[in-house]
Amino acid sequence: MKQKKLSIKTNYIFNLIATLVTLLAPFITTPYVSRVFNASLLGTNSYISTVSTIFVIVSTFGFYIFGQREISKYWDDKEKISSIFFSVFICRLALTFLCSCLYLIVFFLSDKNVLYIIYLFSIVHVAFDCGFLFAGLQKFKFISIVSIAVRIISCVSIFIFIKSVDDIWIYAVITVFNIIASSIIIFIFSFKEIKFIKPTMGELKYTFMGSLKLFLPTIAISIFTLFDKLLIQWLSFGTSIITVNGVETSVSNASLESGFYVQADSIISICLTIIYSLQSVMISKNAEEIKKGNIDCVFRNMYKSNQFISFITVPMTIGLLVIAPCFCTVFFGDGYDKCSVLIQIASISFIFSGFHSMIGNHYLIASEKERIYTIALFSGGFVNIILNLILIPFHGAIGAMIATIIGKFLISLLTYMFTKKEINYSSYFFNYLKCLIPSGIMGSVLIFEWLFIFKKIPSISSLLVLVLSGVLIYLCVTTMMKGNILKEEWNKYFPKLQKYLREDED
Repeated sequence: MKQKKLSIKTNYIFNLIATLVTLLAPFITTPYVSRVFNASLLGTNSYISTVSTIFVIVSTFGFYIFGQREISKYWDDKEKISSIFFSVFICRLALTFLCSCLYLIVFFLSDKNVLYIIYLFSIVHVAFDCGFLFAGLQKFKFISIVSIAVRIISCVSIFIFIKSVDDIWIYAVITVFNIIASSIIIFIFSFKEIKFIKPTMGELKYTFMGSLKLFLPTIAISIFTLFDKLLIQWLSFGTSIITVNGVETSVSNASLESGFYVQADSIISICLTIIYSLQSVMISKNAEEIKKGNIDCVFRNMYKSNQFISFITVPMTIGLLVIAPCFCTVFFGDGYDKCSVLIQIASISFIFSGFHSMIGNHYLIASEKERIYTIALFSGGFVNIILNLILIPFHGAIGAMIATIIGKFLISLLTYMFTKKEINYSSYFFNYLKCLIPSGIMGSVLIFEWLFIFKKIPSISSLLVLVLSGVLIYLCVTTMMKGNILKEEWNKYFPKLQKYLREDED
């Protein structure tokens, strides 16, 4: 059987389009949701969602990345990919059933909030998430189309069905629908790519043990994404007075701080998806090249990835540091001033996250050296927890965000230390320096605009001018510099465009 594969750039474009839709949806819905629900209510929803996500992570184990990596090695062998598929499916089905039962125990021991039952389905869906098959086959077009369609439906549903604070359960249903709908559709279509093969016990054991090695990095990463929210809920004490619909209401600091954190974290996560959208594509491609012995090709792919990541992360960091106060007032509305401080602190993590994610996923996991990445992730996660225990009781969500930055810096440092003999980092660091100059000029202009033109008065128009002028300045200054990614891509495709136009004229 001969599979048809798309190029790295084509796969990345489809993945990026899906990512952009994922970015756009929260930008459209979050201002509306933050005005319908107060920070305390969103904090409660976030807490229950976080609890369910812990069980989702355990259910997912390392099966997705393991399946993707193994299938990418045998993408043109239907017998082999079918065997891998059913080995992963059976192992994950058993683990999902166990996790669902344990989650129900948590529900009966809790306050029995209906949101727990709704989020149960986000755990169940894991058993039917077969996206790893198409990711391994490097068919990101199908995954992207399904993701976009479901995201649009979910986005529209929020505006149609959510009208008051009593609709928080509907918001949870829509959130879960966005998760499970894509998985069910992909599961149905996956049977066009495979045939039924009963895996042996040896294959099931190999799948489980291989996935266990990849599960450990997932657990370490979840320390940042989940434990921060849980520790804020557990370690924030006392109450505060907030105004809801013109009425002063007393709410717990735990829910309030959690609400601020989750709103700020949602913006940071949206920005990071631009970086991580390259991750799935490169794991499959580099794993295939490593199996062929083309290590030079892998390093070329990584350098290109580093060019792109530095080109994106440096200006995003400086841009958010400047526009966060204006953005949060316009985007979230009144009562979310603390989110701007959280976003400014967290924006520094873009550079660290982009760097260690590229080395860890594009190289270490693709080459089955995940143990090194696991050590780095657990070290950073351990430091993050210790700092959270110290900082959250005194500084709330701000303390949690500072702990996250320090933890991610440590991961990047250890990843570099472990791999510096294998990878020539001098060119990688130079890419960041090249992006720092135009980003610094952009930031200086934005500060001038915010202080002297808009006089620190937030509005939709001022936000649009800041964003558009920032992008324009950055791109213009970047094109004036030698050896930048924009010029390289232009020089590569302009001759092809000229040839196409000449043929069209003929």
